Amino acid sequence: MLSHLRYACAVVLLLAGVSAAAAQIFVQPRPAPVFSDPVARQISDWYVQYLRRYPDQPGLAGWVAVYQARGPERVMAGILGSDEYYRLHGASDVGFIEGLFADALNRRATNWETRHWLRQLAFHRDRARLALDFLRSNNGVTRF
Repeated sequence: MLSHLRYACAVVLLLAGVSAAAAQIFVQPRPAPVFSDPVARQISDWYVQYLRRYPDQPGLAGWVAVYQARGPERVMAGILGSDEYYRLHGASDVGFIEGLFADALNRRATNWETRHWLRQLAFHRDRARLALDFLRSNNGVTRF
């Protein structure tokens, strides 16, 4: 799938007038970063798993600080509650809830569960807080 996406990006760049060499460089896969710090490695793994990309250095440093001050559950909830995660799941509340179930539980939400978590989201009005409650609930499976 990713190779098809890279190919499509290269075609778009070529059609936009970018040279073939520049287009090829742009779409080359980035090597996975290597972390000696296990916290940074864990956060990077969550970025890849939930946001489908590697973290940028300032973002990683910020999440490492949160991890050290407030624990891993807050970092995971922050990533899952982020605008980026929301956009990856269709920029809709239903897509967000379905994404939480798919990513945290490896299953689809039932209609009742979707309605329940949509009500919770309406109450909280904060996706990161909802993600934290989800991870702490009987439905969520924390991976710490």
